[in-house]
Amino acid sequence: MAFRISFFKTPKHRVFTYRPLYYDPEKEERAERAAKLRALREAEKQKKGILLTPTPSDTDPRTREERLYYPGRSIRGSFQRALYENRRHAGDNRLVRMAVILSIAVLLIAILYFANGLGIMFKLLSNTP
Repeated sequence: MAFRISFFKTPKHRVFTYRPLYYDPEKEERAERAAKLRALREAEKQKKGILLTPTPSDTDPRTREERLYYPGRSIRGSFQRALYENRRHAGDNRLVRMAVILSIAVLLIAILYFANGLGIMFKLLSNTP
């Protein structure tokens, strides 16, 4: 696992959501059986005198997600949304960046004082007979 420190903001990867279309014969068979069962139930209810009008969701064999899906839905506006999200969360890294800069400055000052103290110590050691 790598730990990466960067002073500049690195953009997130852009994601392209592709939803492939394919033919599923088992799903077709299930939908046909469900439609037949619905038709049988309606016929039984009409015999008993209960009249129900089918809603479009009852007659459509597709799932709700499939009915709401249309090609390009996940693509349209996704880049604008990503730019907006990146701008909205841009200030989150400011605090981390400031802490890193301050810690580097403190480390440099500590090294400077330590080096100065070492110089004084060597000077004192070299002057003693």
